[in-house]
Amino acid sequence: TNALTRALSLASRRLFGSSGAGTGTGRSPPPFASSSPPRVGELRDRETGPEHEKEKDPVEDALLARLEQLAQKTDVITRWADEMYEYVKAIPQKPLPDPSKFAPREGEPEKLARRRKHADTEAEYNAVTCVAIYMLVMSFSQKGIEELRRYQEHMEMRFPAGDFEVSEGFDQALGWFKDHFVKCNDRAALVRTWLPAQYTGPSTWVDELVYNRALTLSRNAAHKELLDQHKSPDECEKLYEESLWCLYALQDDLLQKGNPFMEEDRETIATWIKRTKLRLVRCRARMAMPIRERLRDARADKNLDDVPRIPAPWDAEGMQALQNETLGQNASQNTSPPAPQRQTHARTTSSNWAPGAAS
Repeated sequence: TNALTRALSLASRRLFGSSGAGTGTGRSPPPFASSSPPRVGELRDRETGPEHEKEKDPVEDALLARLEQLAQKTDVITRWADEMYEYVKAIPQKPLPDPSKFAPREGEPEKLARRRKHADTEAEYNAVTCVAIYMLVMSFSQKGIEELRRYQEHMEMRFPAGDFEVSEGFDQALGWFKDHFVKCNDRAALVRTWLPAQYTGPSTWVDELVYNRALTLSRNAAHKELLDQHKSPDECEKLYEESLWCLYALQDDLLQKGNPFMEEDRETIATWIKRTKLRLVRCRARMAMPIRERLRDARADKNLDDVPRIPAPWDAEGMQALQNETLGQNASQNTSPPAPQRQTHARTTSSNWAPGAAS
């Protein structure tokens, strides 16, 4: 959109030093060699050692800490959109077939026609979802750029002469968010040209797409753990981590703003964050176990069940209360008087008695 383009243009012009005011450093940002997001602490630890003994700006330090978290969310969602992009790109026919205009070919078996219509519908759905997710990534990228721009304005107010210097991590963050914004904008525009009809937006809310993605990742990891089907030792761990970042993205104001069911949704998201965190912790512990012990531990892990449990497996107080209640019920059954016995001993000695005979 024009607003996003203006934000990107303004940030690039002011923060990369192409305007007269600039940052007063006269240096260009370092090349961005990797598309992976900077890890927690990486941006803030760029300038350390004897040659960088200047005092850190606590405001910038806090800013970069927030941007590291934002970058992780953005990266996980971008990789999901890229998966869909590669799937749609591999389909030979462009624009994609319109499922609403599907017609069986002459002499085509009914089973083959159904399969072809399903493939057309799936391709259109993935293309529409791909555009929606790329636009979400652009929104996250814009948020990062806007935070950098506000910090830039803050510094200009503190140092009107422009004699201040931002850290290398600051430039790195700007370059990373800018690259993601430009890439996603280009790919979203390209995928739109592949759609069979004019794009009107996703068929469901974007937050629902992200929520379903998070649950799918967590469930797939649990399934692989239970059946020992992981392709690499850390595959399940990575799936749980991606699921968590999708859930963290759902908590962001970008996806919650204007949601009339915000409180209910936040509670649901928080529950799944707890479940997935617990799954991740146990998964990492099982990675060091022998295969048989790992499978036994996974199959005994009630938190891997796909059915919500009340109380939840991580609710220690609730689980203890349930156990106490169960023990109390068992004790009351053991202390109750025995049921009256039916007097059948006389009949059992009779040669005419048979099972089921009336007493």
